Amino acid sequence: MFKKTLGFVAVAAALTGLGLASTTTANADSTDPTTTNATVNLTAGTGTDGSVTLVSAPSISFKDSTLNGSAATAAATLTGNLIVNNAGGADGWGVTVSASPMKATNATTNKVSTLKGGAYTLSFAPSAIKSTTDTSADDTNKSTVPSSTDAKIDTGDDTTGSGTTILTAAAGDGVGTWNGGVKASDLTVPASAIEGSYTSTLTWALNNAPA
Repeated sequence: MFKKTLGFVAVAAALTGLGLASTTTANADSTDPTTTNATVNLTAGTGTDGSVTLVSAPSISFKDSTLNGSAATAAATLTGNLIVNNAGGADGWGVTVSASPMKATNATTNKVSTLKGGAYTLSFAPSAIKSTTDTSADDTNKSTVPSSTDAKIDTGDDTTGSGTTILTAAAGDGVGTWNGGVKASDLTVPASAIEGSYTSTLTWALNNAPA
């Protein structure tokens, strides 16, 4: 009889344990969240100027003109584009342009003439400044379009080294590849111009000054 009683108690205890386990599972608080992490380390690309690179800049040629003793204009044609690539850099950046005087050398006398009094303007249509990197509709974090400023080039003045800031992007903006959409106005040729093949050197420079 003693042994049977122990056996009954053992079975009862086992059944009671199963009941407790079942009750604990059923009453678990299933609303407690479990958190994990998703991580990625992104490093800005590098180019000749760091994460921001001046990829290319345009050359300008003006239509041949015949002098007649009066002021005239010569139409401009641009070859190439002003393209800036920011491979994920967080700093702001800017592009400046400067120009040396337009000069011509007489092949017979070796006399150098400067086209003083001439001028043209490099300008931008804001709608033409486009990113060629990401045009997907779901990218709601696109960079703000760089702002632009016109640059007036006086053909008789040496502006090399000073320059005019023509495109700027603040820190955190201007990421991606940008086509500046630069255009040039017609060249104003003064009445006092002397014949010759004139050339000016345009210097396009990239900096990360904007904050």
